[in-house]
Amino acid sequence: MFCTLSAQQNLDLIVTSTGDSIRCSIITVGSDEIHFRLGAGNLITIRQNDVSSYAYNFFSVLQTETPATPATPPPVVSPPVSSPASPSAADMSKRSRFYMMISSGAVDFGSVSFGDVGGLTFGGGLDAAFFLTPWLKAGGKFSVVNANIDFGDTYTYNDMVMFYGAALHGSFGKGAFKVNVCASAGMINWQLLNRVQEGSTIDNTSSTSAGGLFSAGVSYRFAKNIGIDLNVQTIMGSIKNEAENIERKPSGTGATVGLFFIF
Repeated sequence: MFCTLSAQQNLDLIVTSTGDSIRCSIITVGSDEIHFRLGAGNLITIRQNDVSSYAYNFFSVLQTETPATPATPPPVVSPPVSSPASPSAADMSKRSRFYMMISSGAVDFGSVSFGDVGGLTFGGGLDAAFFLTPWLKAGGKFSVVNANIDFGDTYTYNDMVMFYGAALHGSFGKGAFKVNVCASAGMINWQLLNRVQEGSTIDNTSSTSAGGLFSAGVSYRFAKNIGIDLNVQTIMGSIKNEAENIERKPSGTGATVGLFFIF
């Protein structure tokens, strides 16, 4: 909400955060923006984040004081400052351009065609995106899950599934708390490493297929540029190793905790 304030023409003063002085007529002052005119010109807008201070009738006082009496300008009003612990919506939407998050957590293994493998495994990821709007970001996503598979003396190997692709992120809510969703399409790579079968080492393999990733969760921005993110995610797709006629489905649901940075 803006409050309308009257001022004589070009008698007010705005000092910008870079030290520039603007002699103008202040029209309205809001929590996010100041509107002013230069003479009889068009209405001009400046963000509160770019203003160091402003004063009404600043030049009127200077013109009416005699040279023998030092000019005493009216009190300078400082613009509202957002608390670092609870950044304002304007600060978050207007100053943010890039987003990056590092995450890790526990992910359900999914399934593999040649054996019954269950339980949770380690998962981690990296997101990088550019703000298209205050609530929509576009960028890239990388996710990896890794597990040591042990079928006793018969067969052991290291199972690694990596997803990488383009992603769209949507954020909904006001203030520091947001509800987030992410949809990503790309490629899934499955690697069977350090394989040992009945005491003999066998070749490592790598297979790739198209796939997707979907995640949803909540985030809290506890400082101007840093926050935490809690998500559930699943990798969608199936990777088949044609040479050995085996298949991996990584479609287990996982929970991750992320630390994100906005700058």
